[in-house]
Amino acid sequence: MKKLSSILFLSALSFASTVSAATIFTDGFAAAAGGTTTLAVTTAGNFTATTANVDLISSGGNYGNLCPVGKTACVDLDGTGSGNEAATITSGNISLTPGVYTLTFQLDGTGRGVAGSTTVSLGSFYNKTITDSPAGTISPDTFSVTFTVTTATSAPIVFTSNTAGQIGDILSSVTLATVTSPEPSTAFLMSLPLLAFGALAYRRSKVRA
Repeated sequence: MKKLSSILFLSALSFASTVSAATIFTDGFAAAAGGTTTLAVTTAGNFTATTANVDLISSGGNYGNLCPVGKTACVDLDGTGSGNEAATITSGNISLTPGVYTLTFQLDGTGRGVAGSTTVSLGSFYNKTITDSPAGTISPDTFSVTFTVTTATSAPIVFTSNTAGQIGDILSSVTLATVTSPEPSTAFLMSLPLLAFGALAYRRSKVRA
């Protein structure tokens, strides 16, 4: 019986291993930056600043130390100007068919001792305000949320800086992916060899006993 239980457990693991993710939106800002830091822009990769402006920073350019280790580009959500440059950046509307999705993004604090705050939203599925704590620091800096869409819709990914001035939180990557798993009938067919092997092993153990 223990052997059969082990086989069934392995079968369950095989189901889990078939779950996969397909990326439908991603931006790391490296292509947009092109190795150069550009201040006061209204377009950063797949995002558009709908209020104020942002700074598109290359890790190898001016202010590159603001980008997290391992990232080649990032966005300062408070741009450069003469006043309050706290920006809202938004992607285009993303089509969402019924299914399960995971939104992942890396958001770091201002890194300059200023207590930043950023609100992140995706339609009615996600809305979260993230505040630096302590000032200038967000830890952990990688966020991931999984949600279910039951009716086809579309919505943008939006990042809004709540930090007045020209020193904002640092955004370095955004990914939205679907989470898929095989149809029940497919999963069942995939499990048949393991189940058959388990049954055979169980019968042999009974004969030996």
